[in-house]
Amino acid sequence: MAKKDYQPYNPAEAEPLIYQRWEEGGYFTPEADPTKKPFTIIMPPPNANGRLHIGHAMFVTVEDILSRWHRMMGEAVLWLPGADHAGILTQVVFERELAKKNLTRQQLGREEFNRQCLAFTLANKEIMERQLRTLGASCDWTREKFTLDPNLQPGILLTFKKLFDAGLVYHGNRIISWCPRCATALSDLEVEHSEEQGTLTYIKYPLKDSDEFIIVATTRPETMLGDTAVAVNPKDKRYKKMVGRVVKLPLTDREIPIIADAMVDREFGTGAVKVTPAHDPVDFELGERHKLKPISVIGEDWRMTPAAGEKYAGLKVKEARGKVVVDLQALGLVEKVEPYAHSVGHCERCKAIIEPLISWQWFIKGKELAASAIEAVQKGETEILPERFAKTYFQWMTNIRDWCISRQIWWGIRIPIWYCSVCGQALVGVDEEGNLQPPSTCPHCGQTEGTFDQEEDTFDTWFSSGQWPYITLGWPKETADFKYFYPTSVMETGYEILFFWVARMMMLGLFATGRVPFRTVYLHGLVRDAFGTKMSKSKGNVVDPLEVVAKYGADALRMALIIGSAPGNDMSLGEDKIRGYRNFANKIWNASRFVLTALEKEGCEGPNQALSTLPECTAAEDRAILKDLRELTESVTTSLENYRLSDAASATYDFFWHRYCDWYLEAVKARLSGEDAASRQQALAVLVEVLQTCLKLLHPFMPFVTEEVWAKLGKEEPLIISSWPRTDNQK
Repeated sequence: MAKKDYQPYNPAEAEPLIYQRWEEGGYFTPEADPTKKPFTIIMPPPNANGRLHIGHAMFVTVEDILSRWHRMMGEAVLWLPGADHAGILTQVVFERELAKKNLTRQQLGREEFNRQCLAFTLANKEIMERQLRTLGASCDWTREKFTLDPNLQPGILLTFKKLFDAGLVYHGNRIISWCPRCATALSDLEVEHSEEQGTLTYIKYPLKDSDEFIIVATTRPETMLGDTAVAVNPKDKRYKKMVGRVVKLPLTDREIPIIADAMVDREFGTGAVKVTPAHDPVDFELGERHKLKPISVIGEDWRMTPAAGEKYAGLKVKEARGKVVVDLQALGLVEKVEPYAHSVGHCERCKAIIEPLISWQWFIKGKELAASAIEAVQKGETEILPERFAKTYFQWMTNIRDWCISRQIWWGIRIPIWYCSVCGQALVGVDEEGNLQPPSTCPHCGQTEGTFDQEEDTFDTWFSSGQWPYITLGWPKETADFKYFYPTSVMETGYEILFFWVARMMMLGLFATGRVPFRTVYLHGLVRDAFGTKMSKSKGNVVDPLEVVAKYGADALRMALIIGSAPGNDMSLGEDKIRGYRNFANKIWNASRFVLTALEKEGCEGPNQALSTLPECTAAEDRAILKDLRELTESVTTSLENYRLSDAASATYDFFWHRYCDWYLEAVKARLSGEDAASRQQALAVLVEVLQTCLKLLHPFMPFVTEEVWAKLGKEEPLIISSWPRTDNQK
């Protein structure tokens, strides 16, 4: 570093150039090498249509730390990036764009709509990929994937065919979460629950042939029109004599039984609950156990159906709610109405209130797939970190419900089912290699001349992304990447999608390939604001990672995200914390400038010359700092091996700032300006040795400033592919 280079470190200028050098140097692209241990991370694919948020910055930081460390350990590191087509969300967003032009998807038609939506998505995907680069993601862009890539379709379709042929896929009429605005089924992950102030209405249900009543409490009085029973807990002494009797369902001409079921919460309301199997998932399961026929009184348009009765049919749900209460009050059947705060589900995409209802959909049977996924974790084939989430995983998987994989949208992968026009049988149009092959003959009725109509629905986005670890590596073909890099090493993601995504990858990976998709699951927590409050746009406390990088640099954001975090725990992030690590980046730069200045004064051409003249250390401070450096190296390596990333980053930060800068640099200043040449050279050699080792230890966490300083030291080999430091105890 010549004197003319002694300006303050400017991450805004340095970081893009450094990343460009890395990418152009091919350092992110591994080759299958039998002499090297593979290390594979498949990036959780961000939605291709939106900007990155702070959660993305967290996973990029964690995965990049692991990738850079394993790369420096001499392993063949594949961090494979990708993007998700995000079915429902992208369709909602693009339809809004069309609305600005006074167009609808129906006017365009399915083929043209998908063509334009693809162009829209790919343009946004490019923006998202640039943002990942800004954060320092050292992923292999030459292998980048997109869930709608044509070369991924065979794997997705073949998995469906295998499931269908094994009897694990069926078309059934079951309860699902329905969005009336998007007009499609939703996954549980696409439903956001928020507490809202409502009312709890206590309704009297008259017992048949008696002047007695049984009182039920409900937040949704309109659904009583679809009740098929009243349920009580069998241990509830208050209702023991009523079990088996019949009540007259108010506002209808139907009679329904009083049944006993252990799922009833004796503490809620009166301890007696109305059972509406068509409009509540718990009631649906209860209805199946007691063979209750569901009655759908709310339609897909969020209006009451004819089954609700002539008086209410056609009303919007909220209108019907008020009218039902008024009519019950007129009959003297309302005991009381009281305020009640309860959780209400909304569509994550359009924010409409979702409606649980019975619908014909495509489902995957969960129990059989879950059994092998449970066994794999129990046997240790896949480890979940932190360990406490294994219990959550087992609980979810043991109580798994059948998975609805069909969506009533156009944007996505169309389900490869054709229906015979004669006998109506569903036929899979996929050959043994995963290619689309519409049927020409119906094996059930022999029809060959009639038409076969393709299923209109598309796959749930989670069905395609649930196959991400193996289809991105080339399955169903035995590609070199699949043979070398699968199973993958680590799946790193947020704990909130352990079940919704990680569990599905486990089930589908084991089913399709016979092997677990990853050896370790690392779950990070939520990023909260400086006060520990969950970030949300409505609260105005959202941290935009790209704005932070522009102001403080990527290194500062990465350190602020990783220090203080732990697997599975939420962490706080505020501007003061980020600013502090920007100051640390400056500290690294200034300390390095001090060392290089000292080299120039001593007449050394570079740090290598200083190290080549290193004598046996005799000064106490030299021996102490080198001893501490060895202990630091062992500690950081052990922490990384055990996924204690915060411990590794904190230890290196503390050592460099306090032990190296505040103590050792100050301790040797007098020697560096003294007359004893041997002492000067010894101090200088130790300064360089500690600096270079610290740059290596810090590189996974702060890749940009460390690489820039490394280059200023005159190193020919980039820091990103340098060897991880080892002590005698680690060799």
